[in-house]
Amino acid sequence: MERKINKIWYVIWLVVGLSLFVSGCPFKSGVGGKVWFRYASEYDQARSIMIANIAAEKESFIQDYTEMDKLKQKFLRAKQPTETEIISVLRLPNRRFQRVGLAAMSLKPIETDQLTDILFEFLQDQDRDFRLYAVFSLKEFKKFPESRKAVLGKQFLEIIKKGKDAEVLVKGIPLLGKFPSEEAALFLTEQLMKGGKENFAFIDD
Repeated sequence: MERKINKIWYVIWLVVGLSLFVSGCPFKSGVGGKVWFRYASEYDQARSIMIANIAAEKESFIQDYTEMDKLKQKFLRAKQPTETEIISVLRLPNRRFQRVGLAAMSLKPIETDQLTDILFEFLQDQDRDFRLYAVFSLKEFKKFPESRKAVLGKQFLEIIKKGKDAEVLVKGIPLLGKFPSEEAALFLTEQLMKGGKENFAFIDD
């Protein structure tokens, strides 16, 4: 009798556990199975491989870059993610899903105030790749609301100063140019005076 009761409890806990897993699983919404998600994920993986090969001084840059570009074109030809899908992915605690969401935004961003604020949050992420993806995404924005430019520009400049991240600084120069101000111009001048001219030679991705 006791074994039977234990078996029943085992089944109950198994069902409860599976229910909790499914309810908390990112795939429940179906986003993880979307074509755009797959291509964004493959693009991110190809980018990681290219960076690793560069660090290892392998002579495969052209091939690696070509593969990335192919995946980018596949992503752009696929049905694009909705704002709701992107936000849901970026708000998940799953870091892998967040990274893919940022990769997708860097390929073709959805320009809304809410996503702008989310990307600005990722500019201060502990992971450098997350910060870079956020910069790449914001750089692709065609325009920002005039009413927000002054605030966003000041916020971005403070993030750069606080972070002291040279790579994010260099990649973010074109973005900083979208928020023109005397403070930004002075900051860039100071960086050039410090001998950063060589670092500023390659500001594009």
